[in-house]
Amino acid sequence: MRQACVSLKIGSLLFFILIFGSLQGPAAELYNRNVSVRALGMGNAYVSVARGLDSVFYNPAGLGGSKGFNLTLLKARAGINDVDAISDLMDLADSDNFEDVLREFYGRPLNLSGGAHTGLVISGLAFAAYDSFNVSADLSNPALPDFQLDYVNDLGFAAGFGIEFVPNIMSFGVVGKRIQRMGASETVSVDTLATLETAELEAILENEGIGYSLDVGVNLTLPSPVKPTFSFVLRDVGDTSFSHDAGAEAPPGDDAEMIAGISFQVSVPGITITPALDYRYIDNTDIHIGKKINFGLEVGLPIIDIRGGFHQGYWTAGASFNMGLIQVDAASYGVELGEYPGQHEDRRYMVEFSIDFGWDGSSGSKIFGVDRETSRKLKQRR
Repeated sequence: MRQACVSLKIGSLLFFILIFGSLQGPAAELYNRNVSVRALGMGNAYVSVARGLDSVFYNPAGLGGSKGFNLTLLKARAGINDVDAISDLMDLADSDNFEDVLREFYGRPLNLSGGAHTGLVISGLAFAAYDSFNVSADLSNPALPDFQLDYVNDLGFAAGFGIEFVPNIMSFGVVGKRIQRMGASETVSVDTLATLETAELEAILENEGIGYSLDVGVNLTLPSPVKPTFSFVLRDVGDTSFSHDAGAEAPPGDDAEMIAGISFQVSVPGITITPALDYRYIDNTDIHIGKKINFGLEVGLPIIDIRGGFHQGYWTAGASFNMGLIQVDAASYGVELGEYPGQHEDRRYMVEFSIDFGWDGSSGSKIFGVDRETSRKLKQRR
């Protein structure tokens, strides 16, 4: 009878995690919010590559110099790290031997992520609405087992602008966001899990509040056949904190971050090659240098784009398939859960589906996915 009660309560825990959850890794993970699958495929080295609506989440300076308009009707993504772990989690609710099943999770973190956004970029102005959710659970230390639950669910609205100080050379941008966040980062002992009541569980998982963030960025592109672009970005200027509107405490906030990046663009008929490098968390000396460096490469072909790189010391790979109005992106990437690269890799997989179109003010033609070369120009700007 007691085991049945334990299974029921663990089942309730998993239900609330999956329904209300959102991705934030264990304490040593460097968490990235509102990621682009294109960026992840090329090592998440993206601040000097991002243009259009991606600039809202990576580097506002990418909005500078945009012409015409680009409407993203929908961009939706979903990610996972271990399909077998999910089926094992479901077994917890039906298991007759809770402790034996729980042992299967030692050293096997679970990570689920997803999100969607829509937005418009028109002549350097950007507006976006988005929902981003991610959940992780990690059971460690078999001698004194703890269950690490981390999640963040954001419903946000963003607006920003970019301007060119020097046409095609220097641009500056600012993006502000209003974020309604539900989130928590809790370490719960296994003994506590067995005695949690639903109301207590909701109190842990339903922390909610509102916060406001500000990002600024600068791009400098030197006149050259390979178009070297240098970028500097300040994210969450002054730190982003949240009010305490519901739950046991305020949701976790976001620390300010400095990022420097560089990219090149080599174009020949039918092919565009874009190598990029980002150095993140410049002012944070507590983070190992190996986790700060991201670099990658994208090769754009007429129908497919192919990507590869290194993120926090682990390989990444990705591809895009352009089918006119519709584009599908996929990526595999590694995340370091330990203090330095090579300590504890978590391999993750993500796919993204997008529908967007626009009018290229520079060429005077509408983009409906018919002309691949014109569509590529728009993508490079965004």
